[in-house]
Amino acid sequence: MTIYRAGLRVSEVLNLKVSEIKNQNGEYFLHIKQSKGNKDRLVPVNISLVKYLRGYWGIYRPAVYLFEGRSGYKYSSSSIRQILKRANSKVYPHLLRHQRATELVNEGNNILKVMSFLGHNSSKATEIYKRSVKPIHRFCVDGM
Repeated sequence: MTIYRAGLRVSEVLNLKVSEIKNQNGEYFLHIKQSKGNKDRLVPVNISLVKYLRGYWGIYRPAVYLFEGRSGYKYSSSSIRQILKRANSKVYPHLLRHQRATELVNEGNNILKVMSFLGHNSSKATEIYKRSVKPIHRFCVDGM
């Protein structure tokens, strides 16, 4: 759910720390640090995702990283792929990001805002989402 709703890269969700969920004047953000190109950015998230993440935290009580395995270490990218494959064999992590980006562009959002949301350097990278795609089956796997 987090990869999809926030349009995150796998590396971004794996490195997301509990302390990086921010509330600024009643609006919630994920503070993505040192992402692709060593850039930081604030990704706005809606209250439904925040509530879901609070519930997730209440159950699993991660110490440092938002998504930790049983050993207390962050998940690996192969673990995320395996979790998604078990849930739906046709869904892979980047497809969730791609779907979210396509929806944002096709809903008429400003391309520069979508570019910032995704952490792209160039609007050309964001403009590829200006096409229609089949919606994917939406599901949730332990908050990711």
